[in-house]
Amino acid sequence: MGRAFAIVLGMAMLASPRAIAADNTAPPAIVQSAPPPGAPPPPSSPASAITAPVPVSPHTTTADDYPMLSRWLHEEGRTLVQFTINADGTVSDPVIMESSGHVRLDAASLDLVKRWLYHPAIRDGKPIAVRSEAYIQWKLTQPELPEQTYFTMVYMKPDDYPPAAKANGEEGFVAVVVYLDPDGNVLDSTILHGSGFADLDSATADMIAKRWHFKAAEFEGKPSRSAVGLIVVWSLSPNGGQTGASKN
Repeated sequence: MGRAFAIVLGMAMLASPRAIAADNTAPPAIVQSAPPPGAPPPPSSPASAITAPVPVSPHTTTADDYPMLSRWLHEEGRTLVQFTINADGTVSDPVIMESSGHVRLDAASLDLVKRWLYHPAIRDGKPIAVRSEAYIQWKLTQPELPEQTYFTMVYMKPDDYPPAAKANGEEGFVAVVVYLDPDGNVLDSTILHGSGFADLDSATADMIAKRWHFKAAEFEGKPSRSAVGLIVVWSLSPNGGQTGASKN
């Protein structure tokens, strides 16, 4: 075989940020329909005591709940979600009452509460549906990428966006391996993880092939064919960050 490859590629090991979702912060309210117009008010009766719903398990989040792009962009905040605890203990109809300030974290909060389970509220010995609410705290407790990662982070700016992708508010990241010749020219690239948007993936490949410049690795003191891993972050945030490769 020809000159040996000098492979400078590894897997990025993500740390595990933890975030705690607070328990319900307001007493549940009974969900009931209003009487039809013109109907006489129901006869008064002593209010029945309600046993509040109780979570089946602690409502905490894990690293899997934290959006990956939010971790890389250091997004943190607190979301207040209101939702229905159904008579069977499941959760439905979540709505955002207070935003965390980050669309990704708010969306993740809605997805999270829909997976919660409760021992339902009880009135007169029967389970009932109630409205409740909870704060979800999104807090990174560890760096999102350790120093020993072999992938280089490349933060794209809104000006780099394909027009249609920008108009549609598309965001995501692309993990890609770039193969270089001894002069640092791009031979090929392989996408390991797509952004979920074809135009962002295509724009990533186009920039790598036509706009970015690399320095190839050396093997035994001489430039050699090599490979480098990149994580290209597409974010519409105005502070997209510094890029890890030069661009024309």
